[in-house]
Amino acid sequence: MLSIGAFSKLCMVTTKTLRHYDLIGLLKPMELNQENGYRYYGVEQLGTMLKILRLKEYGFSLDEILPLVDVDDAVLGSAMKEKLGELHRRVEGEKLKLQRLKRDIDDLMKGDFMKQQLQIAIVETAPVNIASVRDIIDIKEFSTLMQRLYASGLPCEGPPVAIYHCPDFNPEV
Repeated sequence: MLSIGAFSKLCMVTTKTLRHYDLIGLLKPMELNQENGYRYYGVEQLGTMLKILRLKEYGFSLDEILPLVDVDDAVLGSAMKEKLGELHRRVEGEKLKLQRLKRDIDDLMKGDFMKQQLQIAIVETAPVNIASVRDIIDIKEFSTLMQRLYASGLPCEGPPVAIYHCPDFNPEV
């Protein structure tokens, strides 16, 4: 058995982290001395701690890690693939930000930054009926949503419009 201090040094985490993991049920000590409250960890718990640390490195939250600690490899692999997709989308979004930032820097150096000529016109139009669906969908599902609308037999005029309420939405990804 390893004391909490020895286990924390071995895992390169603080004793405060280990106490927190115990509190939330993520990694309980193998033994708890009832007299003094000292926590003791087994060498066999190193694998679990390494899994937790690796999942944190990949961006999993503690709430996401908690149900993954004691699952089989297929379930863990599925969760990791999902996180991989999230990371790819985030990286693509960051690449777009980099491209925009580079363009803005170039425009700034040329003196053209934010100097586009905007033409704004306020017009009145005839009232129109709008069909609305609020749902959480993937961008790829938008065409399926449109097919449902057309299949309903409702007359559709004009192009479809989508409003995205999620602050993380990136249509480029």
